[in-house]
Amino acid sequence: MGLKQLTPRWVLTQPMFRRLWTASLALRGRRLERGYDFFDDDIFLVSYPKSGNTWTRFLVANLRYPGETIDLTNIERLVPEIYLNDNAMLKRAPRPRVLKSHDAFNPRFRRVIYIVRDPRDVAVSYFHYSKKMRWVAQDAEYDDYMPEFLDGRLDRFGSWGENIASWLGARRGNDEFLIVRYEDLIADARAALVPITAFLGIQASDETYARALEMSSIDHLRSLEKKQAGDWKMTRFGDRSKSFFRSGASGGWRDELPQAWAERIARDWGAQMTELGYEPS
Repeated sequence: MGLKQLTPRWVLTQPMFRRLWTASLALRGRRLERGYDFFDDDIFLVSYPKSGNTWTRFLVANLRYPGETIDLTNIERLVPEIYLNDNAMLKRAPRPRVLKSHDAFNPRFRRVIYIVRDPRDVAVSYFHYSKKMRWVAQDAEYDDYMPEFLDGRLDRFGSWGENIASWLGARRGNDEFLIVRYEDLIADARAALVPITAFLGIQASDETYARALEMSSIDHLRSLEKKQAGDWKMTRFGDRSKSFFRSGASGGWRDELPQAWAERIARDWGAQMTELGYEPS
């Protein structure tokens, strides 16, 4: 992605942050393709950004390691994100490794839990995250941001529709590919976690489930952020007056996303939304 693709308003207001972020993504992408060792027993938590991946890996970490206190200081050791850790650090993660990624289809990822979320809620969440990270101006509006979101120019992961289509097209129906809807986790996390634990080979008791849900709640994660924001790469930078862990709710787009942009999302990605159980209209 070149800076010439960005609107002048974005470039002039936050040029340094945008350049550093774009260069960092490109570098991490090259490192992933050339230098990472993946193992046959690796399991990948994959999603388009702002789809509930971080929350899910806290749930997974608390289920896999019930004897540990999971927080922002050790999540990268236990369920690391591949972009925030080099190959040597990833090799130190407990086997079988569970690794977080946002990549579009990658044939090196053999066993995948793919987390999906209504793209209208994704758009809203990514909008606020972009302001937190100062990638867009604080007074930016949806009309400034949505063309970049829809065209997949916010990051190196393509658009929501492209990312989803790449995985569904390559792995739909594969026994080593599990689709998890963020909305199902919100509605009944205990039930939605059952196929995840089975996929991971975790034997969890009722007490373990209950503790994992408590220690991964949005309130608990917010409290961790207040205490440990400087200790985690995802919260160390950006505007700390804005929380990384927002409401965590679903359906909030109805109160915030302009109707015209919601209709554009439904028009562009209606087929994928319908397949995943989201009502486009």
